[in-house]
Amino acid sequence: MSGRRPDPPPAAGPRSLAWWPAVVSLAALAAALAGSALRPVWHDELYTLALARLPLAELVAALRVDSGPPFHYLLCHLLYLLIGWPEGSGLGTFVVRLPSALAFAAVPWVVWLGARSSPAARFWGPLLSVSWLPLLYFASEARAYALLALVNAVVWILGPGWIARGRSGAAAFAALAACLPLLHYTGFVSLAFLPALAVGLERRHLPRLLMAAAAASLPALAWMPVMLAAPAASMAWVAVAEGPGRPGLATFAVLAPAGPYPALFELAAAPVPAWLSLLAAGSLATAAAAGALVLGRRAGPADREPRRHLHLALALIPALAIAALALAGLPVYFAGRTEAMVWAPLAALVALWLLGLPPVARNSAAGAYAALGLATALVWLAELPARPPAPGVE
Repeated sequence: MSGRRPDPPPAAGPRSLAWWPAVVSLAALAAALAGSALRPVWHDELYTLALARLPLAELVAALRVDSGPPFHYLLCHLLYLLIGWPEGSGLGTFVVRLPSALAFAAVPWVVWLGARSSPAARFWGPLLSVSWLPLLYFASEARAYALLALVNAVVWILGPGWIARGRSGAAAFAALAACLPLLHYTGFVSLAFLPALAVGLERRHLPRLLMAAAAASLPALAWMPVMLAAPAASMAWVAVAEGPGRPGLATFAVLAPAGPYPALFELAAAPVPAWLSLLAAGSLATAAAAGALVLGRRAGPADREPRRHLHLALALIPALAIAALALAGLPVYFAGRTEAMVWAPLAALVALWLLGLPPVARNSAAGAYAALGLATALVWLAELPARPPAPGVE
């Protein structure tokens, strides 16, 4: 008889802990709506507000001289057509921020579906996904980053299962994947690496995956002439020293629960020492790595769990590719934005890897990260009313 510890029992059906992502999503939505209502408008959001009110032809013409892809602006334009608001209205600001808040609230559900190995993974995955302060920051602004995080999470976490289901699933996969580069240009990298999902799929599903990925690229190819014709000055800010910087150890600081608090959130000082936030991130990363090693030793040849972990690990490829391009000298790295794109699958993967540890170690590492991130979020929300508007914003 083997002395190996038994694997954790699987979740007791699809409804196991089904109430938990609802609780986390409602709390996330409340925090994002509070941030949307309290946060002063900043200059990039003024562009979103201005374009949302333009007639469609003028909106497209404006995008020809700007760096941004069209999907988020068109969504805000649709909201303007449905609701309408006068220029300078607080209602308009709140409405164009609403898609980001709703996307943030949907992330825990996607992570819950991705971390379906056990109740423990389904508990910590959704909670970790909303405990990272930068994602709440993006969820309370009228920009595309929260939507990009949600769409990327769905495509990489749920996409392999959709491809395996047949043509209808592949069509849904292609439709969502097509949104990636039309939300933000970093989405081009995610779209380009989707064929990597073939590594964890059965060979008979490979043609369907490749056809779906090819179909998803068509809208981006149609928009590419507009992107390439944009004035060089529209992207000049990326290349300056004060721009998004370079990945490396700085990425670890971004992934800490409070993120690079003063720099990213434009406030004077973080509510907790930077070392404490980094310690929480380091403890969680160490615990996840140790758990992954234990699970790898336990896995048998017929175990299906490694395939699920592989799919989630593949979801990190876009961020790694962007980091490699940035280190090669290309101006492609957006601090916080790039990490946000892969945060949800990373949270699911960490929750699964933590299953290799005893409950006390697992709960301590994940609990410390979540507690610090959520506490910092509350402090940030409390400080928002006192934050001055961005330069040029009355």
